[in-house]
Parts: sequence; C-alpha cells; structure tokens
Amino acid sequence: MDTANKQVTGVIWSEGTNNTHLIGAAVYDFVSATDWMLMITGLLISLNQDGTLKNNAVSAAAMIANGIISTAKFAAGAVDTNALAATAVTAAKIATGAVGTTQLANASVTPDKLMLAPQKANVDTSETTSSNNFTDLATSGPSVTATIGANGLALVILSCSTGNDTANGQTLIGFVASGTNTIAPVDTKAIVYTQVSGGGQMACSQAFLLTGLAAGSTTFKMQYRAGSHQGVFQNRNIAVIPL
Repeated sequence: MDTANKQVTGVIWSEGTNNTHLIGAAVYDFVSATDWMLMITGLLISLNQDGTLKNNAVSAAAMIANGIISTAKFAAGAVDTNALAATAVTAAKIATGAVGTTQLANASVTPDKLMLAPQKANVDTSETTSSNNFTDLATSGPSVTATIGANGLALVILSCSTGNDTANGQTLIGFVASGTNTIAPVDTKAIVYTQVSGGGQMACSQAFLLTGLAAGSTTFKMQYRAGSHQGVFQNRNIAVIPL
C-alpha cells in the first residue's frame, strides 16, 4: 500500500482459487484478514485511529469553491449571529457588490448595527467656575464616546441652564474631544450666553456640525468658562450623532 500516492500496488489476493457454482447454489464469501487490512489501510489515509479526520483530509478550498455553498442549501435561520464566531465575516470576505439593497430586508440595517449609534449623557448638578479658560467643573462632564464613521461627520448638541452673577457677564459652554480625533474647546464651537442682569439662569442649546473627522472611537466632553466674574451651570447635556 503506497499511502503517499494513495494507490494500491503489488496486491496478492488470498481469497482462494476460483470455483464455478451451479445456478441457485448458496455461495458464502468470508472476509479474510487481508480484506480487513486493505479496508483499514484505506481508511487510515484520511482518518486518525480515534476516527477523527486527519489534517487536510478535507480541502477547505474544495468545500467552499464558488457555487458549492448557496443560499438554497441553507434552511431559513440556519446561520445567525450566534453561529458565527467573532470576526468570522469581514469586509475583505465580501466581494464588492455582493450585498445589494434587494438582499437586505426592510429596516434590517440600523445605526446600532453600523456602530454609529447616537450617544448622550447629562449631569444635573449646579456648579460654578470663575475660570477664563475652558475647564471641568467639580463634577466633570458630561461626556460620551461615539464611533465616527467613514463619512467623517458628527453632530454635537449641547444644552445647559447657565447664568452669571454680574450683569453683562458671559458664560460659555463648549466641548473637548479625545481619542481618534483631538479637538480643543474654542469659543466658535461653544454656547455663549450674556447675562442681562445679575443673577438668574437661562436654558440654552446649540448644535455644531463637525466635518473632516477620522473614522474611529472619539470621546466628547463638555467644558465651561466664564468670560468675566462667576458663571453657574446646571442641567448639562451632550449628545453626539455620527452621520
């Protein structure tokens, strides 16, 4: 038995001599030790002693050759996310154009599945600062971490109830970003409130569209400053919507 080339050579059969039999006669064919050895030797080409397949006994390329596996061969629901190992399906394994709108059920693709889900957070605590530079309050934030998509767009929405202890004093509510994208707080991307008279607060809100961002995880955190005197900030909210 030439196992390397998977062929049988120089076989000597030991079943005995040929005999003729009358029509209808009972003939008994006994399996010999040689028969068993031939079968076992053949099986051991692809099987281990414990019955498991040997490495490379089945070619993955042949099993999944183009057209071998089709959607018609899968029962409905046979393959779901639980049956797929993490990262089993990657963009590199999906040919360009393989998935079209006709192959997607209505509303089957949602922002959550694209990892572009909106994120929001809030801090209700009323706190103050007299800093002329953007800074954290005693209770930092609020902050959120969002995944920026390939479009590089995000809508940042800030809201806060704010005031200044002096007439004509200003308070500013901005944000800082870290992670894949680094953004410093600036007045041009901040809520600017001017106190009409000393004391009191005003609920303010403003949205900022960010463009040219790099795709990836980015943390956005609200920061605050007083243009003059002391500013107060309460009911602070931030929402980030990747687009």
